[in-house]
Amino acid sequence: MTPLENVLQKLEAKGCPAKQRGSGWQSRCPAHEDKTPSLSITESADGKVLFHCHAGCQITEIMAAVGLTYNDIFLPDPLRANNKQQKEYIYYNENSERLYRVVKYLDQDGNKTFRQQAAIGDSWAHTMGQTRRVLYYLPRVRAAIDLGRTIWIVEGEKDVENLSFQTGAIATCNPGGADPGTGGKFTAEMVDQLRGARRISIIIDNDLPGERHARYLAEQLASKTVQVTVWRSPTHKDISDHLAAGHGLADLEALYDSMEPNGWLHIEPLEDITQAPSPDENGWQLQSLDQWLDGTYEETVPTILERNDGHSLFYAGKINSIFGESGSGKTWVLMIALAQAITRGENTAYIDFEDRPTTLVTRLRILGIGDDQIRAHCTYAHPWAMATGQEIENLVQSLDQKEVTVLGIDSAGEALALAELNPNADEEVATWYREIPRRLADTGSCIILVDHIPKNTEHSKLHAIGSQRKKAALDGASYAVKCPEGFSIEPSDKAGRIELYCAKDRHGTYPNGQNVATIIVTDLSEGRKNMVVVNPKDPMNLPQEDHDLLEAISDWWIEQPDGLASGKLARLHAQENGLNQKQWENGVARLIATHHTYPVGQKHYLKTVYKKPVELPTKTGGSTSTPSTAPPPSTTAPPLGSTNNLVNGTGTLHRSTHPYLGGAVEEAEDRYNDEHLFEDIDSHYDKGTGL
Repeated sequence: MTPLENVLQKLEAKGCPAKQRGSGWQSRCPAHEDKTPSLSITESADGKVLFHCHAGCQITEIMAAVGLTYNDIFLPDPLRANNKQQKEYIYYNENSERLYRVVKYLDQDGNKTFRQQAAIGDSWAHTMGQTRRVLYYLPRVRAAIDLGRTIWIVEGEKDVENLSFQTGAIATCNPGGADPGTGGKFTAEMVDQLRGARRISIIIDNDLPGERHARYLAEQLASKTVQVTVWRSPTHKDISDHLAAGHGLADLEALYDSMEPNGWLHIEPLEDITQAPSPDENGWQLQSLDQWLDGTYEETVPTILERNDGHSLFYAGKINSIFGESGSGKTWVLMIALAQAITRGENTAYIDFEDRPTTLVTRLRILGIGDDQIRAHCTYAHPWAMATGQEIENLVQSLDQKEVTVLGIDSAGEALALAELNPNADEEVATWYREIPRRLADTGSCIILVDHIPKNTEHSKLHAIGSQRKKAALDGASYAVKCPEGFSIEPSDKAGRIELYCAKDRHGTYPNGQNVATIIVTDLSEGRKNMVVVNPKDPMNLPQEDHDLLEAISDWWIEQPDGLASGKLARLHAQENGLNQKQWENGVARLIATHHTYPVGQKHYLKTVYKKPVELPTKTGGSTSTPSTAPPPSTTAPPLGSTNNLVNGTGTLHRSTHPYLGGAVEEAEDRYNDEHLFEDIDSHYDKGTGL
């Protein structure tokens, strides 16, 4: 029986039969004297039953009137289906009445998760809703305060019980773990619940969230009449481990005493070092710009996902994003950024909401990253339940400790769904970006969010699906990803390419709408692929052999009046002349990728003949080489998919002798040198129908 069927049955048994009205139902409300049906019942997309009484009755009153609980109006929680409930901690109000519980679940892999659930009758809801939050063991705490006893505050329910039962101390905590200093977890009402206490002792976990939690509480609770002390275990992570090792309260180390302050309370947390100094807490006081004028301020430039010319696309310590259609190659863009960082010996992480770790490992292997490199420099998470505040704190600390350079999140849409947030609701989207990606980026990691685009054609091409607040929340760069020439993971003869267009660059390195990078995809041996990130506008920076090859292909292509629908004709020519078929196929793809051609229907015609440069330009402002996922190219016959990457070149017709063409080539008149001809063609060209 579905929740809706159960509700309708109970309403009928109560004498309030419901009649269907459109997509919903209508009945008399059982919670008040209702002569005219005023209760609307609807079913949400996820199977939840929703009530609305037009006379103003509350949902709890309606459910109580017919004997319903929250479990009756929800489908079974799929996240809990295969998990074992390990422990529950019940919170009571001052009158010892149940308010809610914190449930600890353990999955088959030993992973823990916590869920807060409001009490409803004899059962429990799936969520907290508007339930009042109180301190754990509140009745006991209030009684102890009346007796003048010391109140001990720890960071979790397990710590409360261990400390209470093993030492006899009166201990408490707030739900959800350490408060970062916002009052969102240890609320103002909880502070008020400790009124009348004379001595409060706080025991912190030995981590940054624990220190921040203690500093916040000490400032909130200490006064002339309330002594607050802060303690920690000198040898263990938390009080539970401390007690399990046989130590007691006398073995704790004192950090702070409000009656004899030592400065510990105002030590700046490490996370704040990444923020620009401000003379006031909220940043509203006017300040001098000296630090940005005296030469000590470093301009923000992108340093992640490097092109072959030394310039990069993503910003460290910022929230960046890539978005595109399914199959556009957006996840491959993230994989290349991870692979480049791993190649440099930097640590990376990947939070995967859509796939499994085998996919990540397979793709890194395809890009040439060895298993030892992956093991040493890449970590992974696959969340399957909503994150708790403590889990976010732990993740922040882990990124900071590991000094993670690049953190990929795939995808933003699935992450919002898991958090039960509406991707189209501005405030909910802004809250998620502020509480998770923003905090993760504050560790210095380059955050790269993968996102999707809507299927409707009227949507902006430079904006991901959902609320505009997604774009507003980015303080790095965002790129639209397109794949004009598809490719497959399996070895194939077809070269592909991915293009990135700037959708937003907070720091102005690239203008909106500009094609800032082309990724050329070619096959290597043993199932590997080379994905080379190039600048579509700079002159080509290739070995001499590659210049000769591209010039040879260009000179041959100009003689193909019917154009090329693929590289098949190039491979056939190479085969007939004893040349490297793979290189010719890849060369055709490169000339297309670097805009030496123009399309007519399904065919490409050569527009700009490639001519090797007499002298390569000297690059400035970046590295002279790009970390590659491929092995070093052969010095005798370097493949086009090498670390020397192709970018756009310009030139005029140049005929010469090429070993790749199998002999001398006669000089021929350029039959495409009439600029007026191209102007006429361009003016009549339509992408849908051709000329």
